[in-house]
Amino acid sequence: IALNLNNIGNILLGQEKYNEAFDNYQKVLAICEEFYSSDYESMIVCLGNNADVLEDQEKYNEALTISSTSINN
Repeated sequence: IALNLNNIGNILLGQEKYNEAFDNYQKVLAICEEFYSSDYESMIVCLGNNADVLEDQEKYNEALTISSTSINN
């Protein structure tokens, strides 16, 4: 399910539907946190996708916060 939601988020991001993409990535992040929290690579991807959307929306401080979270974990 997470992979499918992630792929949908990627498509929405490509279509510049940022809010919808972010919503999908948030769902993926929730799944990652629940089931893959010890899989750091998956967590970095999940957090990175959220940061990418925020960066595309020019919400740089929020993107930096999320990116910092992925680095510090």
